Amino acid sequence: MPNAMIEVDNLNRSVDGKAILRGVSLTLETGCTLGLIGRTGAGKTTLLRCMLGLGFADSGTALILGDVATQ
Repeated sequence: MPNAMIEVDNLNRSVDGKAILRGVSLTLETGCTLGLIGRTGAGKTTLLRCMLGLGFADSGTALILGDVATQ
């Protein structure tokens, strides 16, 4: 998608056998705003860390402005 600022496809992350992220996929086009809402431990920070390349995912991809953050 040419206008996508952020693309996340089937991102998965587990810690100590517990699934934190399961199949997260989203596309955020240029000019759009995204809010992450959820209870404590839902995986919001883990998702952001994976998207920014500060953490790693077990599988899936995250692209920011077309560059691979997680693969």
